Formats: sequence, C-alpha cells, structure tokens
Amino acid sequence: MTSSMELAPALSVAELFDAHATRAAFQRLVDVINSQAAHVRALEARLAAVEATHAAAVHAQQRSVQQLDVVVAQLERQQDEAARVCEALTDQHSSLEGLASDVRQLRATASETQQQLDRHERATDLAVQQLRKSETATTAIANRLRDELDALHARATALDHRVDCKLDKAELPRLEGVVAQIHAFAPTADELTARAAALEADAASTQRSLQQLATQAADSAARLVELQRSMETMSRRQSDHQLFCDSLVVPQLERHAADAQALGRTANQLVERAVSLESSHRALASKLTSVSTALSDALQRERLEWESALAAKAAQDDLSQLQRDLATKAPQTDVERLAARLSTHLTAFAQTERHVQVATRAVSSSGSSSVAVRKPRAVPA
Repeated sequence: MTSSMELAPALSVAELFDAHATRAAFQRLVDVINSQAAHVRALEARLAAVEATHAAAVHAQQRSVQQLDVVVAQLERQQDEAARVCEALTDQHSSLEGLASDVRQLRATASETQQQLDRHERATDLAVQQLRKSETATTAIANRLRDELDALHARATALDHRVDCKLDKAELPRLEGVVAQIHAFAPTADELTARAAALEADAASTQRSLQQLATQAADSAARLVELQRSMETMSRRQSDHQLFCDSLVVPQLERHAADAQALGRTANQLVERAVSLESSHRALASKLTSVSTALSDALQRERLEWESALAAKAAQDDLSQLQRDLATKAPQTDVERLAARLSTHLTAFAQTERHVQVATRAVSSSGSSSVAVRKPRAVPA
C-alpha cells in the first residue's frame, strides 16, 4: 500500500489550472478593452471636432444674423428718409397746387378787373364824348347867347340912344318882351353851367377811378408774374427732387432690397445647415449612446460568460482530480496538499475575478459617457 502510494504521480498545478490559457484570455480581454478605450478616445476627439465645427457654424450664423440686423436697420432708416422725402414732395406738390389755384384766382380776378377797366373805359369814353358834346353844345349855346346878348346889348344901347332921342311907344312892348326873354334864359344858362361843372367833376372822378384801377391792374400783373416765377422755381425743385429720387434713392433702395433678399437666403441656408448639423449631432449622440449601451451589455455578457466558464472549469478540474485521487486512494498528505493548492488557486481566481470586475466597471463608465464606440470583437474562447 505504501509502495503504491509512493509510486502515484504527484498532483500538478497544470492539471487543475491552465495559467497560460487564462493569461492569454485575459490578455485578449485587456487588448479589447484597450482598443475600445482608444476607439472611445478617437470618437471623443471626433465628437469634439464636430462640436467645434457646429459652434463655428453657429457663431458664423450669429454674425450673419447680426449683419442682417444691421442691414435691416439701415434699410429701415433709408425707408424712413425716403418717406420723409416723399412727404416733403407731397407737401411741395400741395403748395404748388395751392399756388396754382391762387394763380388761377388771380388770373380770373385780373380778367374781371380788365373787363371792369374796359367797361369803365368805355363808359368814360362815352361820358367824355357826351361831355365833349355837351361842352360843344353848351359852348355853342353860350356863344350864341353871348352873341345874342351882345346884339341885344347893342340894340338896347341903340334903343336907349333912340329912346333918348325919340321914344316910340309902339316898340316898348317888344323891348320888354325881349328883356323878359333874356331874364327867362338866365336860369337856363346857369343850369347849363352847373351841368357842365358836374360833368367835369364826373370826368375827373372817372379819371381818378381809372388811374386807381390801372394801378391795381399793374399790382395784380406784378403779383401774377411773381407767382409764375415761384411756380417755375417750385416746378424745377420738384423736377430736381424727382430726378434725385429716380437716379439715386430708387436704385439704392433696389440694391438694398436685393442685398436683404440675398442675406435672407443666406440666413435660411445657414439655418437649414444648422438644423441638419443639429440633427446629425443628435443622430450621432443617439448612435454613440446605443453603441455604448451595446458595448456595456456585451462586456457584461462576456464577463458573465468568463465567470461561468472559469467556475465550470475550476469545478470540473476539482471534480476530476478528486475522482483520480479517490481512484488511486491518495494518502492524507496528498489530500491536504491538494486542498492547499486548491485554496491557492481559489485565491488567485478571486483576484482574477476582482481584476475582471475592475476592468468591466472601467469599460462601463467609459461607455456610459454618451460617446459612440464600435462593437467589440468577439474574444475567442
């Protein structure tokens, strides 16, 4: 019995635990973890570059929006200035219309004044003609009366001389009749003289009225000429303003409108690009999250598989060794030695399990940072 126990082969660690295979498997796991960490760092760098590009695009879009606001403010100021110019032109047009109505009224007044002057002139001419006729008739009558008076005076003188010489009673009634006619004609001569004086006064007043009307007509004509000059000046100023608006303001407004439309299209393109970048960023973040979750799940499954495989292998090796020991009826010392070796291997297994848990937590923490990573390669068993 003792010889058979001494001839039994010694129990080796290689029969219970394949350290090289386990080391290779852990090395592959560490390599996979390191490659995944490198890939995660590369994805982080790529994400930082994408975020920098997105920030630059947003900054450029903000600058474009600010420039567009400045251009819009300039356009609003120019539109206000154009509105003020249009209001000034409207006011000038209204003043021109008022001046035109005043000129029309002055022309109508001048025409009426001219017609009145013509009527007064015709009436004055008629009055002067009548006055001249009356003066001629009065002069003729006065001359005739003077001649008759002279003749009567001569006859009276002759009669007096004859009366002094010889008074004829037959001629006395005739002389009294002649004297009565002379005395009866005296009021008529006075009336004709008064009418001649009145006609002369009317002619003088008519002449003064004609002079006043001529002065008013000259003043109206001067005012009309001045108003026509003012209208011509206002028309030239309006033409200059219209030419200025047509040659400078309107093209400038059209250019600013075209620039505003171009800036609006550029802003819309930038907004669309920002929206597409935002959607791409969200899709990338979602993809990173899904890949990180898948990597964490895969690492968790691999850890569980490794733990179950190691536990199964250790249990199978222990069971096989125990069966061989029982079959060969190993001595107590060998059993104790085996127990010590098993304790050592179990301690190493616990340390290995802690290392695996630490590596799994590191991979899980790197995967939960919302960074997209590739799916790890399958570690060969």
